[in-house]
Amino acid sequence: EETVYALPEGQPHDKTARQGGRNKPISDGQVSAIHKCAAKRGLDPEKVAQDMYGKSIDDLVGWEADQCIKSFRNR
Repeated sequence: EETVYALPEGQPHDKTARQGGRNKPISDGQVSAIHKCAAKRGLDPEKVAQDMYGKSIDDLVGWEADQCIKSFRNR
């Protein structure tokens, strides 16, 4: 099965980590965006979060959610 998402380049300490809420809990808007992006591609949003970060969507922090959302745009 082909992966249609990938972790964008960048580490938590670079400027991309400062976007999307840093280490604050994931926002409702980010949760919604991940669900919508995954649904458009026929993917399970929880599986995406697990594959990218090894945790559920609800456990993501802002910068992780931001990177997850961006990864859909990169495909």
